[in-house]
Amino acid sequence: MDWRLDQVIFQREAGRVVVQVDLFDTLGRLRREVFHPATSDPALALERVAQALAQRGVRGPGRVRQRKGSVLLPSPELQRSFLQHLES
Repeated sequence: MDWRLDQVIFQREAGRVVVQVDLFDTLGRLRREVFHPATSDPALALERVAQALAQRGVRGPGRVRQRKGSVLLPSPELQRSFLQHLES
């Protein structure tokens, strides 16, 4: 089944980056996945998640945002990088 990326939300937890990915299938059903890359660097964590999703055929575009408390902040630079890795 083809999955389309909706959004990526990352945050720091206990010195690591946790990445939540929301995907939709062709019927519009939501699937949420959580990744725990072994790194404290958000750029590297997002790169690893993008590569894993690309191997499964997930398509973009999508938003990348950072969770700080209860607020979601846009992250344009990390979004560009994430989408480049997803498409490669």
